Amino acid sequence: MKKGCRTPYPDRLNEGYEISENQTIANVGADKIYGIFEDFLKEREEPLFLFLEIPTGLSDLPKGERGAYTDVFYLDGMDKSGCLELIKEYGELLFEDGMLSFGFGGHFSQEEIMWGKYNVLTFYSSDPRNIVPILEKHGIFRTEPLITAWETFSEKYFGVSEALKGKITIYDLPTLLKPRGLYFAERRKEP
Repeated sequence: MKKGCRTPYPDRLNEGYEISENQTIANVGADKIYGIFEDFLKEREEPLFLFLEIPTGLSDLPKGERGAYTDVFYLDGMDKSGCLELIKEYGELLFEDGMLSFGFGGHFSQEEIMWGKYNVLTFYSSDPRNIVPILEKHGIFRTEPLITAWETFSEKYFGVSEALKGKITIYDLPTLLKPRGLYFAERRKEP
């Protein structure tokens, strides 16, 4: 499990993936995720974009507003070397923080790879099997039904996701990446 997440039943979770109509969902060990993103990006021959989904800070919510919100940011027109440089520079924070979801997508292929909470990797594509060679190269094989951490939670036994504390946090990323072209896209209310 990534540093920023804990689940009540880690023994019920195994690496694996399952494929649906337009996505592949996988449980991926934190020790393998960097290599999977690196392989995905190295295959890209198109302009790419980065997206960050960061919980809205309480001080950023309008007065009296309640509920969970997410701020979504994009950085468009990247090439694969810029993406690889970014994950090398900020990889520990991107891959280990328990509150952040992030990923990359192709402007033409419209394929997207997203790393979310509790070690769930989601790949969106018109052909979701395109990610299979990368997953299997890293020892992650088809498992049906796939049990993610989300299926193990209840009102009594729930997961914990936390922001990492360090020199920089996920809340610093928008400012740090703004000179490269990162921009705020939307504030989304969570269900």
